[in-house]
Amino acid sequence: VVKDNKLINAHYSMSVLEMRLILAMVVQVHKDDRDFKTYKVRVRDLMDAGGGMSENIYNRLDVITDQLIKRYMRVPLDEGGFAKIGFVSKVEYKKRKGMVELRFDPDLKPYLLQLKEQFTIYDIRNVLSLQSSHSVRIYELLKQFERIGERTIEVERLKEKLGLIGKYRSYYNIKKRVILQAQLEMQKKCDNSFQIEELKEV
Repeated sequence: VVKDNKLINAHYSMSVLEMRLILAMVVQVHKDDRDFKTYKVRVRDLMDAGGGMSENIYNRLDVITDQLIKRYMRVPLDEGGFAKIGFVSKVEYKKRKGMVELRFDPDLKPYLLQLKEQFTIYDIRNVLSLQSSHSVRIYELLKQFERIGERTIEVERLKEKLGLIGKYRSYYNIKKRVILQAQLEMQKKCDNSFQIEELKEV
């Protein structure tokens, strides 16, 4: 998976199945591609990646893809403010073939195509079995700073990036249900793990 760092730091929320679809598209983007293609994802591959995922996914895909085509991210702009960009412009679920065909929104080209600098790369196998989309996002946010070895982020900024504004109002809840869950999952399934140092503003 290769993503521009602005995409890594974008603000959005989606289910883990939606995220697996997006990641399955990203890995099909070649470094020399100048335009997006129609990307094909086998439902069986999604099930195998998820580890014991139910056959019920075939019946749920209509709802999952309906949600996905409505999703958008907020990408911070260098001059201040942000851009709202959709993830996909088209979805076709070919039920008899057990296949989903998708196209990225054209406005994502600067964040996924012809990347020369300030991008993050990782092996998709490290995240496909994660059961929480928040765990995937935290993995990406930390992977960006892997060479530095640490990343400091305010709780509210983390909530923005994970699409959790208005949820988990207490730090205790977001720590227990999001941060510690990601820590546990990454320790078991990923190439990287992390420790937490809590800093309080004086």
